[in-house]
Amino acid sequence: MTGFDGSQTHMGNTVLGKGMPPERLERNAGANLPDLTGRLDTAPYLTPYSDIVAQLVLAHQTQMHNLITLTNYQTRLALYKPPGQAPETLSETARRQFERPAELLVRYLLFTNEARLEEPIRGTSGFTEEFQARGPRDG
Repeated sequence: MTGFDGSQTHMGNTVLGKGMPPERLERNAGANLPDLTGRLDTAPYLTPYSDIVAQLVLAHQTQMHNLITLTNYQTRLALYKPPGQAPETLSETARRQFERPAELLVRYLLFTNEARLEEPIRGTSGFTEEFQARGPRDG
């Protein structure tokens, strides 16, 4: 994990050696690295970075896609009527079937209950600048 997270802790670059008890693990041993040179051979990879900002965006984006898919699926199941069956009012059970995942999706979209970032996080690969420069933009 490359980038600067201030004094916030993560285990992105932590390695627990063979036979080493977990209580000896140093959580900040690999924090605030500009690149991965010296920690591993980066030659086979496209970049020597594993940008912390890109990792956070990817994690959020992946979970968001999962929640969108779940909400879509549960809504389709709740609204499905076999061919020839007359449409009826939506039962309370069917409504709950898609309202719960929809509520989770909205809460996640708004970062409800997410861990508070106590200090600014900065990447090192240029991802932040490139990501912010992309659109679309609104008025």
